Amino acid sequence: MRKGIVVNLKNEFQNDTLTKMVYTSKTNNIVIEHEDGTYAIYKGFKKDSFKVKLGDIVYPNTMSGTLNKFNNENYILHFSIYYFDNKAMFDSSKLIKKSNSPYIYLTPYFYTAEGVIKIVAKSSYITDFNESILTKEMTKKGIKQRLNSKIL
Repeated sequence: MRKGIVVNLKNEFQNDTLTKMVYTSKTNNIVIEHEDGTYAIYKGFKKDSFKVKLGDIVYPNTMSGTLNKFNNENYILHFSIYYFDNKAMFDSSKLIKKSNSPYIYLTPYFYTAEGVIKIVAKSSYITDFNESILTKEMTKKGIKQRLNSKIL
């Protein structure tokens, strides 16, 4: 989605082809940390399919892995973007068990063929891509290197 650093990879679950499921928490995933302190988690990858490793810098449109087929029918990517709420984590007036979640979730906007839209849960979308999205968070040096590699 955005430029960031791979800070976590979970690569331990095989695809269950025998059980019909509505939901499973047993999914391989990747977590990307962004410069502004937000995190994006992408869930639903096939085991051993990751194309990135811990510490890699990724950009929009970076191939990160191959999605698993859910119920042998569809490919489903679960995506969330969040940040940590320090007040919930360090509020000494509350017991830890009664504390609010330390995560604040955000609703992202996506670039599609129809324009920039706010997604709706349980709906399907086809994203689009253009060069300005990729280069928006790149340094001038990174943009120049990309241009030179295209020429070659």
